[in-house]
Amino acid sequence: MAMKIVGVCATALTVVVGGVWMMDDAKKVELRRDPIATTPTSATEYFHGYPCTVDCSGHEAGYQWASARGVADEDDCTGNSESFIEGCKAFVEEEGGNISG
Repeated sequence: MAMKIVGVCATALTVVVGGVWMMDDAKKVELRRDPIATTPTSATEYFHGYPCTVDCSGHEAGYQWASARGVADEDDCTGNSESFIEGCKAFVEEEGGNISG
């Protein structure tokens, strides 16, 4: 009697952890899953021609900083953030030649 119970359990539905294969009475059926996006999507927002990552706040801060200081040369656009520097450069590209002083 114990042998029959073990035999019945052995032929019952077996699922491999992770959902890769499912066996039902020796029939293998591959389970299909939607692929997981592993590459970032392209930037959907731009700040004066520069692509933003999450938002454009770093670019905006760099632009405002350059505006407040009247920056006219891209070499003066420095900082720890690439987006901040790009915002500063955007100001110089657009307004740098129009600064009187």
